[in-house]
Amino acid sequence: MKISAKQQDSEELYALTSNSFTPFIWQLMRISLLSIFLLFISFQLLMALNVKGQVMGTSQVTIGLNKEPFMVAIKEIEKQTKFRFFYRKADVEELKQLNLSTANRSVEQTLYELLKNTAFTYKQIDLNILIERKKESPRQERKISGKIYIENTQTPIAYAVVELLKSSDSTLVAHSYTDTAGSYHILANSNSSLLLRVSGLGYQSYTTKIEQGEESVEVPKIYLKVAIHQLKEIAVSGNRPLIQRKSDRFVVNVANSSLSVNNTVWDVLKQVPLVNADDNGALSITAKQGAVVYINGRKSNLTGQALFNYLKSLPSTTLSDIEIVTSPGSEFDASGNAGILNIIFKKRESDGYQGSFSLTDRQANYNSQVASAAFNYRKSKLGVNLTPYYNRDRKWITERHDVDFLGSQTQNIFNFSTLYRKEFRNFYGGNLGIEYNLTPRQTITGNLDYNPNHQTLNWVNNSLYLNKTNQKLDSSFVFTNDSKIKGHSLDGGLNYQLNLDTLGQSITASVDYFEYTNNTSQKTYATVDGTGEVRRDEIATLPQKIKNYTFALDYKLPIGANTKLKLGARSFNTSTNNNLFYKVANTFGNYIDDQLRSTSYRYEEQINAIYASADVTLGKNWSATTGLRLEQASTKGRELIQNKVAVDKDYLNLFPMVAVNYTPNVEHAFSFTLSKRIERPVFWQLNNLRVYVNPTQYVEGNPFLQSSYILKNEFSYTLKSKYIFLLSYSHITDNFSQFVLANNNDNITRVAWLNYGTGNIADLTFVANLSIGRFIKSSVTLAGSYVSYKGKADEEIIDNHGFMGNFKMNNTVVIAKKSGVDAYVNFSYITPRMSDIGTDSKFKSRSNLTVGFRKTVNQFVFTLSGADLLKSSANISTVRSRYATVYNNNYFDARSISLNVRYNFGNSKLKKNKPQENVAQDVINRTRG
Repeated sequence: MKISAKQQDSEELYALTSNSFTPFIWQLMRISLLSIFLLFISFQLLMALNVKGQVMGTSQVTIGLNKEPFMVAIKEIEKQTKFRFFYRKADVEELKQLNLSTANRSVEQTLYELLKNTAFTYKQIDLNILIERKKESPRQERKISGKIYIENTQTPIAYAVVELLKSSDSTLVAHSYTDTAGSYHILANSNSSLLLRVSGLGYQSYTTKIEQGEESVEVPKIYLKVAIHQLKEIAVSGNRPLIQRKSDRFVVNVANSSLSVNNTVWDVLKQVPLVNADDNGALSITAKQGAVVYINGRKSNLTGQALFNYLKSLPSTTLSDIEIVTSPGSEFDASGNAGILNIIFKKRESDGYQGSFSLTDRQANYNSQVASAAFNYRKSKLGVNLTPYYNRDRKWITERHDVDFLGSQTQNIFNFSTLYRKEFRNFYGGNLGIEYNLTPRQTITGNLDYNPNHQTLNWVNNSLYLNKTNQKLDSSFVFTNDSKIKGHSLDGGLNYQLNLDTLGQSITASVDYFEYTNNTSQKTYATVDGTGEVRRDEIATLPQKIKNYTFALDYKLPIGANTKLKLGARSFNTSTNNNLFYKVANTFGNYIDDQLRSTSYRYEEQINAIYASADVTLGKNWSATTGLRLEQASTKGRELIQNKVAVDKDYLNLFPMVAVNYTPNVEHAFSFTLSKRIERPVFWQLNNLRVYVNPTQYVEGNPFLQSSYILKNEFSYTLKSKYIFLLSYSHITDNFSQFVLANNNDNITRVAWLNYGTGNIADLTFVANLSIGRFIKSSVTLAGSYVSYKGKADEEIIDNHGFMGNFKMNNTVVIAKKSGVDAYVNFSYITPRMSDIGTDSKFKSRSNLTVGFRKTVNQFVFTLSGADLLKSSANISTVRSRYATVYNNNYFDARSISLNVRYNFGNSKLKKNKPQENVAQDVINRTRG
């Protein structure tokens, strides 16, 4: 429950951990940074509107080349004129030995002479000259066919994989399989030269070149050699993603793999190593608490269902790479233990529109529906993304919380507590993103995310007290809680990017506003069984509001060919208001204010950060990333009605990071990372509210809760770009957790968040992506951990340690390729594991089996799936404390059957907007539980 409580004592509480005066210099820096940012943007906009450029046809230059590269001419033109060139480095490098007699010519005539016999052209945009490839003339699909045999025989090879690749960059164009006669037929929409690659189970691969030519090509017979060393059961095909280990991240090359064919971006994520994704929208990185999504290097402000809808709407053919950062560097926010998932799209220039509509019906105990859409539009310099959704969620939740009291005055009491909860929730809203290219070097983006919600929660709690001595019922009561919740989240931001040159030097400035409201009203009523005596009859209202303003500035500078420098600054400014107002029924049934338990708590937090990071290539086999982040924070907490709680804290933190990568050859890659991070409490844990779950138990927060710090070492080994071994060790100080605390002399229990001490976690993870035969692809994750928690909180001693493990397998099965029918079977299992509270507290094992079938018909995709089919995902635990042992058994209505219908439309080659970085994402995450 995301609520907390006020202090019980009447004495004034005051905690001062440092000077409460915020340094004047920090305020001055914030104001100066914002002023410079606004002046800078205004100046660039004025320049963009008033620039008067030269004309290529009249501007004169004197240039001569003697077997020299085209880059020499570019530099000389930029030196003699005000023109600046834009080009793809790989394209320009093709123009190596050019000749041009020295003479005075116009820029246009010079470029014409140099490029007239090449595949490139040029055009002027203001003071910029764009070098690009000439457009290929459209032509019909080429039909390529042939037959595959075993070497030295006329025996055909059935079901061999036949792939067509671009000869220029080995990009996959199309693929097919041979039939039982060894024949294949492929249609390729390309008139350039191609590579034909053939592979089969137990045979050596074969590659040949197909030159530009006729639209119908009959390839001579191909004979494959039998492989000397072949796997007896499992063959790993050559078309799975190529995993490259860099100093601080894993890079999965999606573009050159078969994953990019006939999939969505979300479908690809489900099969990428180290990534956990499912069709309910859950996304995380192995051994991490979650995943923060970046797109093309910029943090996305889409999360949850909105992010799922967006990535599910995009065809996988738009993907280039997926980067997985298990230990984020200094340029990333230092808060949290989540990893980074950077999704990189190909650069496309097509105009038009593209999108999808989706409808899901889910049947569990109740029926729920989700409707969503994603729409992308681009015209010249303007790009628009829109992702609306509506989620009608209905759940029936059962909970057991049995308490065996152990106090000197309570050791004869055992409490059986059963809770049944109906949750009817309605979420709706969406995200709007707009991008506009002011000039070829300047881009401004805006983003608005608005998500209202209406919720109704009704629960009934049956509580029985048993005398353990005579095994007789002592007393029992029924407690009901009817809650109405209305709220919303609003996130809006602006982002401005200026590319200073074509080498990667750039400046990015962002401003973001976030607002979250939650207005809860609840009526609670408790009666004693048998007598009907009223134990509780009251009304509580809990309005909560969070506001945040965030400013960010980033600068990137390449230094030579082997070093990239990143510098940046952040300023987070957050205020929260948490109120609790009680009304209690008197003997006449009228509700009167309860001034003693009502409270209003205000919390303010300011975090300022600067960072520096460098990526360095050290020779052929070594690379490194190093960085440092400095954060200054100031927090204040006040109880406004009775002025009982006051918290003022100022602190300064350094977060270093270093990563080293060694790649002796293409089959082996080793990497080591050392980093420090911080885990900040979420905002609802920091108020002083007290809310009763039933007449004998309440939940409270802790305004004095401290952040914990994580020091992490990580070593990884990547074998043959297919298998990953990941070993990590984390040491946590000032760790905090949620405790269930009982008293020595009565049956009242409270739930509170407390700091307790240290945690040590060692993880070993193995990940492999396998192809089993021709029709099954499987992703396997095996992980083992050793955990140790030690410390003390309140009167509780924490001393827990032990081993745990988990196993996960995602399988995709092609049932009928031509008919577009496939299936997936996903299974996960978590062994019994230790808790970080009490002594010898444990969670029982859990598992989840999900099965789905998918049928594609033109632009329609139909998916029928079942989740938690074995109903084995219940959260069962035993929590031992000084004066009580609590037995929990909670099930959250996970077993269900769902039917999803999705319709995709528009131009699949549409260039997507560069997502605006949500610089306030860390603050948004701390509004959630």
